[in-house]
Formats: sequence, structure tokens, C-alpha cells
Amino acid sequence: MPSVVVVGAQWGDEGKGKATDQLGERVDLCVRYSGGNNAGHTLVVGGEKFVMHLLPSGILNPHTTTVIGNGVVVDLDVLAAELKQLEDRGVTVPHPLISANAHIITEYHKVLDKVTERFLGNRRIGTTGRGVGPTYSDKVNRLGIRIQDIFDEPILRQKVEGALEQKNQLLAKVYNRRAIEADEIVASLLAHAEAIRPYVIDTGRYLNDPGRRRAVPRRIARRRGRGAARGRWRVRCHDGAASPLRLVRRTAGGAVCQDQRLHRRVPNQA
Repeated sequence: MPSVVVVGAQWGDEGKGKATDQLGERVDLCVRYSGGNNAGHTLVVGGEKFVMHLLPSGILNPHTTTVIGNGVVVDLDVLAAELKQLEDRGVTVPHPLISANAHIITEYHKVLDKVTERFLGNRRIGTTGRGVGPTYSDKVNRLGIRIQDIFDEPILRQKVEGALEQKNQLLAKVYNRRAIEADEIVASLLAHAEAIRPYVIDTGRYLNDPGRRRAVPRRIARRRGRGAARGRWRVRCHDGAASPLRLVRRTAGGAVCQDQRLHRRVPNQA
């Protein structure tokens, strides 16, 4: 299936959300394949202004299926709040499909993000404090919580307790903060389980399904965050040269294939 990747060539605010929303009028799928809710995108549709941080920009198009891929880190509270905001404003949109392998931003990720920045003092980077960096760190360190985990409470509790054994030592002994209770985290995540259960799928399999491609022979639009165009992706990519002022995820357009387990021949346009 032909596809288009929307990337940003600067440090943000290039109009990626607007471009993706406009592409949504002529594509069947709009996929967010990386990033979190640390930055926002503003859309003006029908004279109304919408500001979203996590939902794919194409969600306002009723004929487009939106997908939150496994490369995204998901704050379930933000996801629920943004969907409710649309509902309260009378906007009827289909719920985005969510990758079962996407990692979850928890409360302890947000706490660590904020206290780490304060601890750095004049050397602080200026993160948004929304837990995106620590969540990606846990993903790499094999300590992360995935969307699929919230449907199995024993596994979820085991993973949360394992992560907090390390996090609480850091919070208490280095940053002089109180320890976080595993019960609080588990309860907050389980509260979202039934609401999102119908929309959690294997997105890689879904996007690569040949039967679906034959049935929907149009295009896919995939949105990425800032810092990726031609050679300039190196500036913001976590493998790039702008350390420490870089992102914690892959920013090049080619990352879409790895993040969504897509065939290497796509995308064919950026």
C-alpha cells in the first residue's frame, strides 16, 4: 500500500499537525509511530480550534482510521482526557486503534522526569516533565509497562513492583522524595483497561495485513515528531550529535518501518 510520512525539519512548530490533518482527507489510515504527549499540535477545523498532545492529527477526519503505534509512549490519563474533550464538544470520532506493545507513561515516570530536571540545576535540559524520557529509558532497560500488561493484573503488578524496587531507591536516597506505592500505580492503570480493551490490537500485523490492503487500496499517512528530514534528522535523533539536547526516540522517517514492523519498501513518499 502506498504511504506518506510527515516529518519535521526543524525543532518543532513546523505545522506537522495541520499537514497530517489535511492528508487525512485522502488517506485511509493515519498512524502515529513514535513520541509521546510532550508536545502539542493545534488544528483549526470548521472555525473551531483543537489542541491535542497524544491523539494522531487525522482523528478529526471521520473517514480515516487512526492508529497509535508501538513506538509511541502512552499516558492513559491524557488519552482518556483528549477523547473526552472531543466528546464534550460534540465531535464524534472513531476511537484510535492502539498497539498492544506500546509502552505506558506512569506516574513514577513523570515524578522522575521532574525531580531529575530540578536536580540538574543550571545544567537542566528543559524537558516538559511529562515522563516521556524515563518511559523510553525503561523500554530500553526492559523495565517498561506495555499496554497489553494492564489486561493481566498479576503480570502488571509484578512489573510495577519490579520497576519500583529500583525507582524508589533513587527517589528516596538520591532525590529525597517519598517512595511510590505499587498499589497506586496498578490501580490507576487498571482503571483504563476496560475502556481501551476493544481498541488494542497488534498494529504491526494490522498494517501489514494483505487482505486489508486489497480491501482498502488507498494511502497511509504516518506522523512523526520534530527533527527528521534528509540529513538533518541527526540533530534531534537520540543517536545524533546534539547531545544532550536531543530526543529520546528515533526521529528519521525511516524509523516508521521499524517502529511499526512494516515492510522495508514503505514508505514511498515523505
